[in-house]
Amino acid sequence: ENKEEAEKQLLPTIESSIQKYIPKDGSNVYMPLSNGFDSNLILNTVRKYHSSDIHVFTIGGNIGRNEIPKVRKNIVDFANVHLHTFIVDEELLKFFPDIVW
Repeated sequence: ENKEEAEKQLLPTIESSIQKYIPKDGSNVYMPLSNGFDSNLILNTVRKYHSSDIHVFTIGGNIGRNEIPKVRKNIVDFANVHLHTFIVDEELLKFFPDIVW
């Protein structure tokens, strides 16, 4: 019972939290985007409430972790979402979460 109630409130709570940070003046939004559920949930919430351009950046590596192809595929049909990619070397890729945040 408590789990069901929590699940029912989770998405609306996340959505209302994200809405607080969406610019009200119509200016562009800039945010990191990975292939993960959380950043895609944020992006889709922003898209739902924001009609101006959204600039997302994704980091990939020549060797090792590279989310660019998956992210590019995920947003291919999003007209106002502009992907900026950065290829980093293997050493910087070790610090991938720190680079993004």
